[in-house]
Amino acid sequence: MIILFIITALVCSYYFVSLKGHVDIVTIAFFSNLLFFIPGFLGYTFIQVGDLKVYASDIAQKTYVVMILSMLSLIITSILLDKKLIIIKAGFREKPDSMVPLFINISILFSILCFVFVLQLTNFDIILEGEKEIIFSGNSLSKSFHSAFRYAAAFAFILSYISNKKSHFIISLFLLLVDIYCGFRSVASVSFISIFFFYFQGKRFSIAKYRKAAIVVLFCIFAMTSYKNFYHLIKEGKFSEIHQKITTENITERLISRLPSFNQISILNACIKEKFVIPKEHFKILIEIPFPFRITSGELITFNDRFQDYLFPNIPGGLAANPFAEFYSLNGFPSLILFLVLNAFVLLLFTFLYSKLNSQKYKMILVFCACFYAFYLNRSDLYRILLIMRRIIIYFFIINICVVAIAQVNWKITGKINQHG
Repeated sequence: MIILFIITALVCSYYFVSLKGHVDIVTIAFFSNLLFFIPGFLGYTFIQVGDLKVYASDIAQKTYVVMILSMLSLIITSILLDKKLIIIKAGFREKPDSMVPLFINISILFSILCFVFVLQLTNFDIILEGEKEIIFSGNSLSKSFHSAFRYAAAFAFILSYISNKKSHFIISLFLLLVDIYCGFRSVASVSFISIFFFYFQGKRFSIAKYRKAAIVVLFCIFAMTSYKNFYHLIKEGKFSEIHQKITTENITERLISRLPSFNQISILNACIKEKFVIPKEHFKILIEIPFPFRITSGELITFNDRFQDYLFPNIPGGLAANPFAEFYSLNGFPSLILFLVLNAFVLLLFTFLYSKLNSQKYKMILVFCACFYAFYLNRSDLYRILLIMRRIIIYFFIINICVVAIAQVNWKITGKINQHG
């Protein structure tokens, strides 16, 4: 089965790299899939706890079937789009938006102010504490301000790129790098993926033509995956220990073994091998998503709450989740195939909406949400990824309301909308 998996991965990769010719949301979803399926090329998986590999296991045949079905579902979706079997006509041409400079300025200011609040609420632990897990322990307000800081920085970063505001781009990039230094990579990672998406719009993609861009992408992937292993040592100033780890250990093996891919495939593999089952009422928690407050009583039980203590007892910290494991645990392959169809529909919906938007702001937020969905769905469950997108949209509209309010005040004072921010 491993041979069939490798052949499928190579054929699908060849299609997306050489035959497809352009980058879209389905492309992002496929290569995100491929990144999280790395253990499939090795034939085994494990959970990394410190320097120990625990719960090591050979990858089951059915696990390979799930990964193969996932890749095939994405290439079929892509072919339906590329061969015009599903026709998505482009909407109106993108129009200049006089609010964009102001939106970028407000986003940067909002981000900086939120980070100042985080510094105060955590007593500077966010930049001094080596272990990020204890930074926000017992302090939900600082966690909320931190989320606002990083999402606002991401909005400014992406929007300044597509509107060619170089100075704002550098400032917002610095804010994201501060977040990475503090030990948080997810928002910055998706921001870079969004830039990658916008960079290739209107261009025919090929590795031969865009070697430099491909090298930059690979470097970003390497930097993001490797920094997790060293950020706490950097924050603690233990540079000699970093040097020792790099020179005395097999650094390549160390970096690969600490990819989140192994945790996620371990979850899927264990759910299949142990025949783990979740109740049908599990997805009732999705009712909570549209509302900013609880509308149901009782405890919210996520997929991680259900499987971790049962399948991986005594593992410190959370293992995130896996959507393929979540839906397979509901009713086997029928519910998994339903998820793959729904996933394809969501990707098509993102593509359709992108083709119809002519506002830079709304294109930015759509692509950011789409890339978050396409990439982080692989290491999350459905409830968690929808919760993240709800949070992104809320912060976007908070900033947008501020922008409209300031523009209205400016209009009343000066008689015109400030087009230069």
